[in-house]
Amino acid sequence: MKVLITFISLLCFCADSHALASITNVVNHRNQSSYDIGYNAGKNHAYNNVMKTVTIVWIATVAGVIIYHAGKESRWTMTDEGNIGYRF
Repeated sequence: MKVLITFISLLCFCADSHALASITNVVNHRNQSSYDIGYNAGKNHAYNNVMKTVTIVWIATVAGVIIYHAGKESRWTMTDEGNIGYRF
């Protein structure tokens, strides 16, 4: 179980996500000020950070659900006669 948790956490922190290519496209115009260029670059960095956060939270949630269900005691059982049943 420790190996599984370590493996999933390493996968979460090694993941890299990128925003859409249309967001990162900065058009250079002659009259575009350095403020606008910096504003657009900052906005693109913010989009990338949000996408990384969403990806990591999603992976952590899925991993948590998988670990929870893998460690949970199963309610399916088999009797001595070989009958399969469900405990309520």
